[in-house]
Amino acid sequence: MKDGKKMKKLSSKANRIIFAVLLFISTLLSANPAFAMYDGKSGVSTHAETPGKHDRRYTFTREIGRGGFGNVNLYMDTESNRPVAIKSLFHGKEFSEEQLRKMQKVDSPYVAKAYGLTEIDGKNNLVMEYVDGGIPFIKASIMHQYSKEKLLDICIQLVKAFKAFCDAGLEHIDLGQHTGNVLIDIHGNLKIIDYEDAFEAGDAFMGNMCQALIHVASLLNATDNTLYDKMIEHLPGIVFLPCHWSDNTERMYPGGLLYPTLRFENLIKILEDMKNNLKLSNMRYSQ
Repeated sequence: MKDGKKMKKLSSKANRIIFAVLLFISTLLSANPAFAMYDGKSGVSTHAETPGKHDRRYTFTREIGRGGFGNVNLYMDTESNRPVAIKSLFHGKEFSEEQLRKMQKVDSPYVAKAYGLTEIDGKNNLVMEYVDGGIPFIKASIMHQYSKEKLLDICIQLVKAFKAFCDAGLEHIDLGQHTGNVLIDIHGNLKIIDYEDAFEAGDAFMGNMCQALIHVASLLNATDNTLYDKMIEHLPGIVFLPCHWSDNTERMYPGGLLYPTLRFENLIKILEDMKNNLKLSNMRYSQ
């Protein structure tokens, strides 16, 4: 019995070390985003010149993001009467119909929607869902000191978002937890942004499951180690695969930490069960 407990502790420690290594690799290899579709405290000037000739459907409000490859402005869509984020590329580049087609395959409330393309100054710009008040998810979780239940809720949303990428047959290696592409909006919900460079993969499961596990582990390690340990206890045995090159982007990324018998549905259920058990414990404690 004691040997079994000892092995379990060693296994949990080994998993923690592997997650830490993957997280470090992911941080090194993830590129910083050119710009982001949120209006948190980014330090970006909100005073910008009105763009040139553009579709009269959209009324310019202000600039909300700028990077080395492009910028993003806040517009009001006069037809739908909602704010939208319109992204523009520098150096004569523009967004393509192919990028839009791929983005619109992803169907999830936790992934910012791609509405379409609009022409500004003779170039195609990307019209996206505006993420109001978005803050990078780990920073938001620490800043707001979320409860254990809320942390698990964010983890569930994360896994569901990556499942949506998997269901669409897409992978995206620039969703590292430090790039600001995974946000918590003003309503406390998770949103993934800046995924126009996602590529179609023959088998999108491995990359997306790896990303989901890394993001969940990163969040729980940064906020509540007890939840992390409980999640590890429920995961089946691990197989560590080496990093590999992506043929589409010519960049290396963690090919993964794979749990052979684990599927997105299983991981979601593990997290939901943990959340429900917390609720029951809190109810008993309150009584």
